[in-house]
Amino acid sequence: MNYAQFMGTCHESQQNHVDLKQTIELKDPLTKAHCDRMATCALRIAETLGLDEVTRRDIRYGSWLHDCGKIGVPENILNAQRLPTDDEKRMIWKHPIRGTEVVRKANRSPAVQNIILYHHERFDGKGYPTGSPAWIFPWSPVS
Repeated sequence: MNYAQFMGTCHESQQNHVDLKQTIELKDPLTKAHCDRMATCALRIAETLGLDEVTRRDIRYGSWLHDCGKIGVPENILNAQRLPTDDEKRMIWKHPIRGTEVVRKANRSPAVQNIILYHHERFDGKGYPTGSPAWIFPWSPVS
């Protein structure tokens, strides 16, 4: 594969991420600005830490797509002007698992999959979907 082919593949891959990101935004308009802000913030941190380009690319894609599992949550729940019921919370709390499955089927890297799966976990173990403390997460950009 020559450089032009490689760059075409990179552009195609990025376009696929943008297409999926835009699909998510159609489902939940509030997600657009949120995902863009997350990517900007995460990339600033990655650059400050001096992370390599491949890791930064995974962070960018994971940030853009971290809420893609919301595709499986009905709009009336996502856009409700009230607090969700317990049943609705359980449905919403599954979006990291659903999103991970979406990007796994799209052959995204394990790092992107893990960003999506663990983006609601907390260091104290009170997050979701696993409720695991942060130090056991399988992926960290800083080794």
